[in-house]
Amino acid sequence: METLGFILLAIFVGIPVGIFLLKTVFIGFAFAVTAATSDNNEERGLSSIVTIACIIGVIGALAILMFIF
Repeated sequence: METLGFILLAIFVGIPVGIFLLKTVFIGFAFAVTAATSDNNEERGLSSIVTIACIIGVIGALAILMFIF
């Protein structure tokens, strides 16, 4: 019975958190490149804020996965 619970936990929690983790990494990388190559200070600042938020999101998603598994 524990095995079934672990499988359901992996399916319903692990997969969505993993997808969120991948999306956050890709978005963070895209905004980091935008921040590095932007000429506009406003766009550079916004990209930096989004990049920091994505780093926090990655750390949170990894913490959730480590807590569960």
